Amino acid sequence: MPWNDQSGGGGQNQGGGGQGPWGGGPRRPWGQPPRQQPPRGPQGGDLEDLLRQWRERFRFGGANGKGGAGGAGRGFSWPLIAGVFVIGWLLTGVYTVDEGARGVITRFGDFNRVTGPGIHVHLPAPFEARQVINVTGQRTTEIGFTSRNNQSTDNPDESLMITGDRNIVEVHFRIYYNIKEVSDFAFNVRAPDNAVRQVAESAMREVIGRRQLEPIITTERGAVEEDVETLMQQVLDEYEAGVQVLQVELLRAAAPSAVIEAFNDVVNAGQDAETARNNAERETSRIVNEAQAYRERVVREATGEAQRFVAVHNEYRLAPQVTRDRLYLETMERVYRNGNLVILDLAERRRAVSAAGGHGAPKHAHAAASRGSTLMQRSLPLILGVLFAALVLISQTLFVVRQTDQAIVLRFGEYVRVLNAPGTNEPGLYFKMPFVDSVVTYDRRNMGLTLEGQPIVASDQEQLRVDAIVRWQITDPRRFYQSALTEDGGASRLETFTEAAMRRALGGATSNEIISGRRAQLMQNIETDLNASAATELGVRVVDVRIRQADLPDATRERVYERMRSERAQVAGRLRAEGEREAAIIRATAQQESERLRGEGEGERARIFAGAYGRDPEFAAFYRSMRAYDYALDQGTPIVVSPDSDFFRYMQRRTGR
Repeated sequence: MPWNDQSGGGGQNQGGGGQGPWGGGPRRPWGQPPRQQPPRGPQGGDLEDLLRQWRERFRFGGANGKGGAGGAGRGFSWPLIAGVFVIGWLLTGVYTVDEGARGVITRFGDFNRVTGPGIHVHLPAPFEARQVINVTGQRTTEIGFTSRNNQSTDNPDESLMITGDRNIVEVHFRIYYNIKEVSDFAFNVRAPDNAVRQVAESAMREVIGRRQLEPIITTERGAVEEDVETLMQQVLDEYEAGVQVLQVELLRAAAPSAVIEAFNDVVNAGQDAETARNNAERETSRIVNEAQAYRERVVREATGEAQRFVAVHNEYRLAPQVTRDRLYLETMERVYRNGNLVILDLAERRRAVSAAGGHGAPKHAHAAASRGSTLMQRSLPLILGVLFAALVLISQTLFVVRQTDQAIVLRFGEYVRVLNAPGTNEPGLYFKMPFVDSVVTYDRRNMGLTLEGQPIVASDQEQLRVDAIVRWQITDPRRFYQSALTEDGGASRLETFTEAAMRRALGGATSNEIISGRRAQLMQNIETDLNASAATELGVRVVDVRIRQADLPDATRERVYERMRSERAQVAGRLRAEGEREAAIIRATAQQESERLRGEGEGERARIFAGAYGRDPEFAAFYRSMRAYDYALDQGTPIVVSPDSDFFRYMQRRTGR
């Protein structure tokens, strides 16, 4: 029987069926009984055992957290936990650097290296540390003003600078820079950006102190920018700050607000002077051109007239009497046909020759006209009364609400409705009950209220004079009508509210805060205060409160300002005087040239006429008289003259005698 035959067989040693040749049941050839295992699939049994063993090995405890006799309970796998922490610690040394940035690596606090863009690895803390810095991005800092939401607010503490000639100039400028040496920027200067700002302000004050006011605000702005950039770079290089100054942009270099009007007057004076010169030049062109045109005209007219006379005279020489009679008769025909001539005889000067009036109208026509006039006179009051009543009724029934207005309709003085209030769009033509309803109209736009010279005592007991502008709008017409009635009344009450709000807000701040640092916040506080009070009391909304000017009674600074005003006034007066003088010279020169040109034209005209009329003076006098009659009398203008007037001597006799 084969060794693996497990069929039942005889033999005394067979304790049961299915034993192998060595007895004891089915056994392996080496005498070991087979392991009792649950049925498995054809594959994967060893892999499942391996996974089960790993799960049991890394299980934190058995069933119910306790180990058992057959137990699966195990302890913590500390090597694995330690491995996870080690891997996480090593991963802290992995970092990336963006394009345009640099990574600065220190080992135990000491500079080690600089890394460029990409992914990098350094020893984890505490061995090495990193700092990633943008080195190519442009950085900016602003001096003299603060910009926020595209608006700039002046900072007098920074902007007011003393010039070399002991004047005061207001300067706003911006610095553009980047990092040229990242390690120097990271390690050599504490708060390097703040250092750049401090150096920029110091350099600007130094450069301004070396120059006078007038060139700073006019011709040397570019030079100021270059000098500040050079000086800044020099100082920052001495600091080894690792900063490259790219550009200094001088945004504003002007006189302070206290004297801005005087400086503006200088600018205006220069413009006035230039305008005067330009006007004079324009007048010069006109005068000279007119003179040239006059010269050309009179010369050409004289040439034509002379040629005409010569042509007529040539014919006159061929037939003197016929030509003379023809010219006389044709001229008299035109004169008496179109003229309006009144001749006073010398012997009867006391009696004027005049045309008699027309015949009177028939009596019946006068009677009819009288009756019509009487009827009209009787009907006229009735017609006028009807028209007046109709106009009154229309005016009491219809009213118009404009786009810029809002209206309250009252009935016997009691509120009915509001039309075209803020937030609505209801302009147009409306009806109301005549003689019952009334309409009160208010402006719905943003309106301005100016408060000038308000006395304010700051918290440091400094006296201030504050000018403010309040922009306000009526939002509740009914409440406004009840509390103020009119716009003037509302403005007066709002002014009272504003004065109180300004004292509350500004009285708790120092003079320096009012003038410079907290001006915007104080204005906002005033606006908030006003909206809390005025909106409730008046039905208005305060749109904005702006402190226009806040002056300190600083005697020293006021003396400087006064001197600057005086100097500017002197310059303005000189500019205007020079402009007027130059304009006068230009006009006089133009007039001189005009007279010369006109004289040349008239001289040439006289020469031409002399050459033509000199051929026959007597006929020329007759010819010119005929021409004069045509021009003088052809327009129907009444002319009253004496018959023996020298002008009309040819009208009496064609010989002129």
